[in-house]
Amino acid sequence: MKRVKHLLSTDWNKSAVDILREELENLDKDQTATFFESVATLMANQVRELITKSVNAFVEFFRRFRKPNNEYPTPKEIMTREFDPDTPLEDNFIILTLNVNNTNQIIFTDPIGEVRDQLLNLVNEIIKQSEYLPRPENTIARSEKLHLWHVPEDDDLVRNAKNEIQEILE
Repeated sequence: MKRVKHLLSTDWNKSAVDILREELENLDKDQTATFFESVATLMANQVRELITKSVNAFVEFFRRFRKPNNEYPTPKEIMTREFDPDTPLEDNFIILTLNVNNTNQIIFTDPIGEVRDQLLNLVNEIIKQSEYLPRPENTIARSEKLHLWHVPEDDDLVRNAKNEIQEILE
C-alpha cells in the first residue's frame, strides 16, 4: 500500500504537473483556477476509484469464506475431511494458535476479538492511502488547497465493507 501511495504522490503527481504546465500556456488567468480545480477533482475521483476497487477486492476475499445459510462444518467434519485423500482441503487464510493457560484452560494465543479488529482495521489502512496526496497545481502556483479529497473513515464504502466483513467473521 505504501508503494502505491508513494507512486501516486511522486510519479503520478509529476505527470499531472507536466500536463498542467503545457496547458497553462493556452489558458487565460480566469480559466486557470477552474482548470486546476477540474484537474484536482478528476484526480480525486481516480484515487477514490482505486480505493473503492481495493476495498471491494478485500471484501471479496472474505466472501469466499461465507457459507450459504451459515452451514459451516463442525470441527469433527473438518478433521474427517483432512484425512480423506479424495476430499479437498478446507479453504483457510489464517491460522490461530491455542495455548493452555495457568488454570489449564485452552485459550487462543491471540484473542479472537483482537484478530477480528486487526482484519477490520485493514479497511482503514486502505483508505488512509488516499490522505494527503498533493494537488499538482501547488508545484506551479500557491493554492489554499494542498491535498486531493480523501476517502473519510465514515464513508459508506468503509461502513459497508466493515459490516460485511464482520458479518462473515462472526
